[in-house]
Amino acid sequence: RALAMTVIASGSSIGAIIHPIMLNNTISKLGFNNAVRASAGLVAGLLLIACGLMRTHMPVQQRSSSVSLKAIASDWAYIAATLGLMMFSVGFYFPQFYLQLDASNHHLNQNFAFYSLVILNSSSAMGRILPGFFVNRLGVGNMITAATAMCAAVIFGMIGLSNATSVVLIAIFYGFFAGSYVGLINPLMASLSNSVSEIGLRMGIAFFFSGTPIGGALLTEEFIWWQ
Repeated sequence: RALAMTVIASGSSIGAIIHPIMLNNTISKLGFNNAVRASAGLVAGLLLIACGLMRTHMPVQQRSSSVSLKAIASDWAYIAATLGLMMFSVGFYFPQFYLQLDASNHHLNQNFAFYSLVILNSSSAMGRILPGFFVNRLGVGNMITAATAMCAAVIFGMIGLSNATSVVLIAIFYGFFAGSYVGLINPLMASLSNSVSEIGLRMGIAFFFSGTPIGGALLTEEFIWWQ
């Protein structure tokens, strides 16, 4: 199940590789409106295929047991995990939003700066899939803790960004570990659930408290990168 969840999570990274390249090449030729329509058409077509291929794993059974919010609210392991996700989300998107800007501010080639995000998302796709093969052996809690620690280390490494090599290294390493984090969130919530019927609710609550990033406010208009 954990492997299936990580494979599913890799889809957004693959989309993040395709859509920027697609839009970057179609906006100049088709215009913004038609480029967005083409992107939406691609997504709609893929969704139709996905909906047609989906099947239930087993016959649907009526569940008599109800999910207790009180039990979830008193689950300290779940509360600690949710708080951790909430705090980590403050800085999680910083490289994804600002790696390209940082590269441009260091006077690197604009085309290269654009493709730094493609490199990051390509690495992220691998980072989302590979942990699924080891999560049952190493433990989802151990792996997601290591992934978040490595993400933090790479974000600090952005302070030293100065050339194309450093951009590529940051994109590869951050993409991989950030992808691992994203791919392991759902297995983490599943491992903390007492039954399958709780998984969706626990995920929803955890994602609700994983707020929007404030990296832009910390960066300021003067681009103070160490903040």
